Amino acid sequence: PPLLCYRRQRQMCIRDRIKEALEILNAYDPVSTPSADEIFSCSRTLNMMLRAYQSQGLHLWKLEEVHMFLQTDKTRYILSPTGDSAVLANTWFATAVKVAAVATDTTIDVDSTANMTVGDKIGIRMDSGTWHWSTVSSITDSDTVVIADALTDDAAIDNIVRSYTNNIQRPLKIRNAYLRKYSSNSDSQLHMVSREEYHAIGIKNQEGTPNQIYFDPRLDTAEVRISPEPSSTNTEDYIVLICEYPFEDFDTGANTPDFPPEWYEAVVWGLAVRLMYKYGATVTQDRRHEIMAISRNMLEEALSMDNENTSLFMQPHRRYLR
Repeated sequence: PPLLCYRRQRQMCIRDRIKEALEILNAYDPVSTPSADEIFSCSRTLNMMLRAYQSQGLHLWKLEEVHMFLQTDKTRYILSPTGDSAVLANTWFATAVKVAAVATDTTIDVDSTANMTVGDKIGIRMDSGTWHWSTVSSITDSDTVVIADALTDDAAIDNIVRSYTNNIQRPLKIRNAYLRKYSSNSDSQLHMVSREEYHAIGIKNQEGTPNQIYFDPRLDTAEVRISPEPSSTNTEDYIVLICEYPFEDFDTGANTPDFPPEWYEAVVWGLAVRLMYKYGATVTQDRRHEIMAISRNMLEEALSMDNENTSLFMQPHRRYLR
């Protein structure tokens, strides 16, 4: 059936893509199997090609919605597995304090522990507006959780409690950013500023509702800076980041493609072009030009699918309206 065929195609590993590219070059016949060293060499070429493809621009399947939780007196946030509290959308859960807690408490009564697991990160909003972040040590029952680090302040009934398992990986870019009001689930767009614009802001620790954001990708950990500094009254809100992530590297021939099916031909023919200089000694000049032309067409077709269905607005330049 068509659906079954689609699933089989989706599950084809990188070794199959490499073999397909080598068959295009007549470097292997259909019954041969590339060696482990050849798979490693071709995978290295494939990874470099995908990094080049990454520079082509927007890739919709690599965009992720990230939720970054605010803290009072904090304008600088690190985005990495060991950084600040930033998670993929739909991977965190909210509940509330059920019985008022006081400073030094480690056992917290909440409305529900249904989505919590031991080792999760847990944040409890204090009466002061700050967040106390710790980890889940144990779950006593359906509404009682024990945390590793004692509360540093009081937490009244109905104060928000958030829990999640993993921080995000370092993103490559941020496309858009919004401030989401937790109470009303409404968004307001943040103004993305450059490094120069951010450093030109005079008073960076002035309290208020964040309305500007600057993204610094860095090498190992990405960094986000916001302005103004969140006040104690809006730390229940959080920032929504639309992040672009890099393509995954392929370490073994058994890895599955980090591409949707409509990109498979573009990847295979693009790889064939690059492998011509390793395995294409018997490929004629005319055949080389043919493979390169097909590769370009395949890439253009794949890129044409990688667009959002949105409107385009144009207006003439004022200079020509005189």
